[in-house]
Amino acid sequence: MTEYSAEGWDYNTLLDSAYQYRPWVVEGLFTEASQVLLAAPPNIGKSVLLQQLAHCLASGDDFLGMKIPTPRRVLYIQSEGDLGETVKRGHEMEKMFPVPAPGQVQWEYLLLGHINTKRGRDALIALCDQFHLDNGVVIIDPLYPTLRGSMSDDSAASDYTATLNQVIHRFNSTIILCHHEHSPIRNTEGKKVNAAAGESVFGSFVWLAWTTWGLQLQYTTGRAA
Repeated sequence: MTEYSAEGWDYNTLLDSAYQYRPWVVEGLFTEASQVLLAAPPNIGKSVLLQQLAHCLASGDDFLGMKIPTPRRVLYIQSEGDLGETVKRGHEMEKMFPVPAPGQVQWEYLLLGHINTKRGRDALIALCDQFHLDNGVVIIDPLYPTLRGSMSDDSAASDYTATLNQVIHRFNSTIILCHHEHSPIRNTEGKKVNAAAGESVFGSFVWLAWTTWGLQLQYTTGRAA
């Protein structure tokens, strides 16, 4: 390791290293140490889906018919909502999925500090350290309460994703960001637009550029907001 970056390599040595293509966390959905963005309208079931994912990741059980090759430790940061509702959903899921083994899922409620500030960055990294997250998954649900400033501010978004990149590299862990998509989506001229998740949802190109895997949910016909 150098004092200037996370790692420093002679290029020829790097080519002979053990680095290889990242293995799947959920086959066909996303890989290890990747950046995942889940965007959808409010009240569509994002948190239910992610809580189900946490159960399956921890146990290695199939997720929506997709295989999970290796069980993973999950650090779930719930940044809004009611813990009573979380407990209720969890008991309902126990009827369908194996209960995660003790120590496999750590639930953190209301992170003390925004992730794009020193306090929030230190808190997130300390949680990952204490939980021994290596090769695990971090879920942030939802994103916006953990960010200081505007979602469309390139500077705020860059500071936020820089912290996440540190976590990904240090712990070789996947990060899943959950965000409430606003409807309708409009551009700076006030016109309704259809754009990719990340760019249209957040208003800054930074989120789209950061994302390795983008998942966007919508209401079915008859449920449109």
